[in-house]
Amino acid sequence: MKRFLFSFTLFTTISLSSCHKNPNIAPTLPNTDSSAQTQLTAINGHDRTPLTPRLVKYGSRTLSYDTQGRLIKAVDAYQERTYEYTSNELSCVIKQDGKVQAILKYTLNAKGRCEKIWLNRTIYDGYDGKILSNDWHNYLPIYDLKGRLSQIQRENSLNLPSLRYEFSYNTDNNLVEIRFLENNKLSKRQLYSYDKPYTGALQVDKDPLNPSLPQTSGPVPFETYLLDLYVDVFGQFRQHLVRSYQEEIAGKQLANYYFTYKLGDNGYVMAQDAYNGNTNVYKSTLLFEYKTPFLVNPNL
Repeated sequence: MKRFLFSFTLFTTISLSSCHKNPNIAPTLPNTDSSAQTQLTAINGHDRTPLTPRLVKYGSRTLSYDTQGRLIKAVDAYQERTYEYTSNELSCVIKQDGKVQAILKYTLNAKGRCEKIWLNRTIYDGYDGKILSNDWHNYLPIYDLKGRLSQIQRENSLNLPSLRYEFSYNTDNNLVEIRFLENNKLSKRQLYSYDKPYTGALQVDKDPLNPSLPQTSGPVPFETYLLDLYVDVFGQFRQHLVRSYQEEIAGKQLANYYFTYKLGDNGYVMAQDAYNGNTNVYKSTLLFEYKTPFLVNPNL
């Protein structure tokens, strides 16, 4: 998903504004930390009650839910994702231009935690649109003693290089680094911070989305699909809003951004402004919209 949808989940959709903004904008800080908010939550990332707001707009993408409050579709002009559920599996079909690009299947344990990822990858001929290849690969998620995702390994690599993602967290249980290794050699790093470049109390993230993964070196970066942004099957990656993001390859900086937020009265993010971390130049705004279930679906 490389339409400037590079790697960070909260800055990976279409830019919604290009006007100039003050790079020294003071962040909104109504939600400070508390002992209750910093505890790791339930197995599905964050507990949801019948009144928990659901994300219905993420940039230009619209999300819809079934009568049980489960995500069933995420659509924008670029891509359509459709979700289906069984007792031990969550599947996601990803389409672009009406064609299936990938199919994700998450095998779940009794607590709803992902135990295996299956990824079907389809590559089309750029000239006539015919299918050049269609194959399945499976990946093993590994969790640490605190139940946090610590690694994802590709299992059936065939003639492809071995792939591994490694996840590191700070003492606040916030994801601070993703390392991507090919054939056991470090290829890329993604770095996250929650207390800089500007000061102030940490801001609680009331609906933490999953991170996007660094792209592989192959012709089609299918592995970026592995962690769907919206599904709660890997546990929680952070407690707080990300303030800065950097990406490196071979020790060289590819990206450097910092973010400020506008929060609603309920503490959920309404807008995220992104700035170039080197120049302080405003880049874009990502809008969020949340609704409670009875507004998402009157039958819920």
